[in-house]
Amino acid sequence: MRKIIIFFCLVSEFCGSQKKIEAPTKRAKAILPFLIVFLFIIISAFTPRTRGNEKIIAPLSAVGDSIKKYKIINPNKALEFCFEVFNRNTGAISLPVVNAQFDLGDILFSKGLNLEALEYYNIANTNYYLIPIKKRKAQIPFSWQHAPWTLVNIGNVYYSMKDFDKATAMYEEAIIRFRTLPNKRRDPGLSTCNDNLALIESSKDNFENAIEYAEKSLEIRLKSGSKGDIIYSYALLIGLHLQQDNIDISFEYMHKSIEAYESDISTIDLSPTKQNDLNLNLGYLYMEFYDHYFAKQNYIKSIESLDKAIPYLSYFPLELIALLNVKADVLIKQKEYNKAKDILILNDALLLKDDYPIERLAYFNLLSSIYEAQNDFVNANDIKDSILLINSATSMNNDVELLNGIETKNLLFKKEIELIENENKFRTLNYIYIAGFLIVILILTAIWSQYRLYKEKSISAERQQKILNNDLGIKKLELTAISTFIAQRNDHLKNLKHKIKKFIIEDEVILDETNSSKFIRKVNRNIDSVINSDSNYKNFENQFVQVYPNFHKALLSLHPSLSPSDLRLCSYIKMNQSSNEIAQLTGVSIRTVESQRYRLRKKIDIEKDDNLNGYLIRI
Repeated sequence: MRKIIIFFCLVSEFCGSQKKIEAPTKRAKAILPFLIVFLFIIISAFTPRTRGNEKIIAPLSAVGDSIKKYKIINPNKALEFCFEVFNRNTGAISLPVVNAQFDLGDILFSKGLNLEALEYYNIANTNYYLIPIKKRKAQIPFSWQHAPWTLVNIGNVYYSMKDFDKATAMYEEAIIRFRTLPNKRRDPGLSTCNDNLALIESSKDNFENAIEYAEKSLEIRLKSGSKGDIIYSYALLIGLHLQQDNIDISFEYMHKSIEAYESDISTIDLSPTKQNDLNLNLGYLYMEFYDHYFAKQNYIKSIESLDKAIPYLSYFPLELIALLNVKADVLIKQKEYNKAKDILILNDALLLKDDYPIERLAYFNLLSSIYEAQNDFVNANDIKDSILLINSATSMNNDVELLNGIETKNLLFKKEIELIENENKFRTLNYIYIAGFLIVILILTAIWSQYRLYKEKSISAERQQKILNNDLGIKKLELTAISTFIAQRNDHLKNLKHKIKKFIIEDEVILDETNSSKFIRKVNRNIDSVINSDSNYKNFENQFVQVYPNFHKALLSLHPSLSPSDLRLCSYIKMNQSSNEIAQLTGVSIRTVESQRYRLRKKIDIEKDDNLNGYLIRI
């Protein structure tokens, strides 16, 4: 657009500076205001405007931060921020758009909208590889996670839907792509994919394949992973081996986990995040032993495993509440009701701090079973009333969640429609812009073509004028030469006539006087006829007409009564000849010429103050 405006200004400056070429200049000056207005309209259509009450538009990076901020605490608001990114990016696919698509997939997945989440994960994955490699590398800290990790999230969606084949395909493809990344970004992805593949194989009861994947994950983490991740791999392997009753191998992994925990937990500058990873994963490890012993109905070992897990999971309230409920359940199965009740009382204090409806329902069910076992039906009925209230609230929560899902779907549909409408508007503006650009180019091309054509015609006309001027100069020279020749000839003939007269008077001749007189008179008549004949004037007249082609016509149109001899005299005067020169040319006396000029002046009827020569020269 800037190039068009600059070219436009050059054209206007050019049109204003070329004074000789008047027609194109006038046209250009007439069209120029309309073109400027047209360009102004196009430019203003593409210039973002803000009203007085609007906030300043935040950069896309800030919008991306808002998405991260609200993704968990207010998913619908985060969804709106995602579509703000889509609406503001109307050109080529960019990394902020891919990030927003990825985050939108996370939001939808967290709301249980698996199909919609899959759609946006797939879009993010496709669009990422449409971005030029240089742009991707330039923003690696910003974008690397949305390449193979998108496939991992897609696999997680399929896994939650029990579609293990598609989940496996996604994880395997992610492994291929993770291998192309540097070690620090490659290893976490490879170990996660192997963990998930191990879980899929375990769900299919293919324990050998599951253990193979889990061992690959452990091998990667032992080289570059944190101690918390290593303990997670040990816990996964323990769970797989316990399902095959490989107790000894499971204990070996447990001891290695304890060593890893103790070597890292004592580190002074250990971050809270790493501390949480260590405690959470070691607590899960002991829960694997609990699941094994509980399935074998070995309740004593189950409680021992739970007691070992409690110190590590006590940092996580929700995990601790669930664990205490589980321990109370085991004690009830052992008919140790009082111990179970003590555990539940402890749990009640935890439940009062936060609202955990599922765990609270489990708590009341366990407490009800204790009262029924002790035949305390009054308390049992009170507990059942509480259970009914919780079930009613849970049902309402489920309805709310369902409504939230529908609301999210509607919001998603609405935002997609808005996005399509904005894209259509942008496409229409693009068409207008292209059409306007072409119109401007065509108009400027037409102006330039007319200018070139007019300039060529002007140059051609100048050349023709020069040629005509040259020819006219030549004709004037010829005309002057002819008039000079006529004057010299007449002078010569006059001298000859004078000599003959002198010869008659002075010389004595032998010839008869009568014959001599006849001869002399005959010669004189011939000389007079030559001097006064129209043929002498013919060549002069032809040359004069070529030099002044319209003079006689213009003169006759003004003065129709002029005779041929008058026209001849006017021609001589037009040539700026004096009376003496005209007398020599016509072979008459100067007095005769003066008389002819006087009569001509009366015929033309010019004013006394006006000059005859000047009048005729102006015609």
